[in-house]
Amino acid sequence: MFPPTDYADLELNRWRNVRVFVSASLAEPSLNVFNGCDMLDVEVLARDLMAGVPSELWLDYMDCIQGVVFVWQFLLLTSENMDSSPALSRAAGELLLFACRTDAQAPVR
Repeated sequence: MFPPTDYADLELNRWRNVRVFVSASLAEPSLNVFNGCDMLDVEVLARDLMAGVPSELWLDYMDCIQGVVFVWQFLLLTSENMDSSPALSRAAGELLLFACRTDAQAPVR
């Protein structure tokens, strides 16, 4: 999705999305991150990431989180790395699943 570039500033800007994803997921639970998304599809995506499903399979149905730009960009940037690192894929999936559950439990509380 993002073509390789020799521009250091552009490459740095792309990878800032990783920091945004991690800080938004870990700093404190964010509410309504997936507002307007099909939560069942988001959970399926999260569980596929946790299971280490290759990116060639889950990239095709990632449109369920396209409205959440920082998550979408993070997954696009790290998809190849997740293919070679099951731990990274599992961590990203668990953060997505945690965010799904936070959204589901917040109205109840």
